[in-house]
Amino acid sequence: MPKPATPTVSASPSSICRGQQSATVSVTPVSGVSYSWSTGESGTSVTVSPTAYRYYSVTASLTTTSANPNTNINETRTCTSSAGASVSVNTPPSVSITPAESTICEGNSIQLSTSVSNCNGCVYAWSNGLSGANPSASPSSSTTYTLTVTNSSGCTATANATVNTTSSGEAGSCNVVYVSTTGGGNGLSPYEPTDIFTALSNFTCSG
Repeated sequence: MPKPATPTVSASPSSICRGQQSATVSVTPVSGVSYSWSTGESGTSVTVSPTAYRYYSVTASLTTTSANPNTNINETRTCTSSAGASVSVNTPPSVSITPAESTICEGNSIQLSTSVSNCNGCVYAWSNGLSGANPSASPSSSTTYTLTVTNSSGCTATANATVNTTSSGEAGSCNVVYVSTTGGGNGLSPYEPTDIFTALSNFTCSG
């Protein structure tokens, strides 16, 4: 009895980013042949998400029943063949932005400093018009900036930084009242101090 042809197996994609992608390992099906995988699953394909390089094998089984010419009794036989495909795993980058949240006065700017790892050949892509590794942000209103870094393996990482804005305005002004424990004056000069109760009633601020 002939065994089934060696399975044709492929992985798509054959290289993934750890924790970000999965791969489909599949076999070209042949009529009458069943397939079992090293993962314990059966069928013509399996979806996998390894955290390190892994080889996935599949066993093709062809079962036939025929009569034994000597006994005239039907006998069932199963023959197998196997093959497989590998999936490699790339490490994604990591990224953080400092400060993650800040507040500046309108019209001012702040530098956003980035820290990355596993970022060989990284490309930086900012939202809201920023560019580069450590850009300056000067939003006209409170804005969240998102940075996506992509390394040479095509793996990505993102981080956010929020820059809040506040109106600078003008400082208010308060009048000065002079006080002493024995004061009985009008409190308008250190030579005519008033008492604390009068001072509190005359003290005002504007702006």
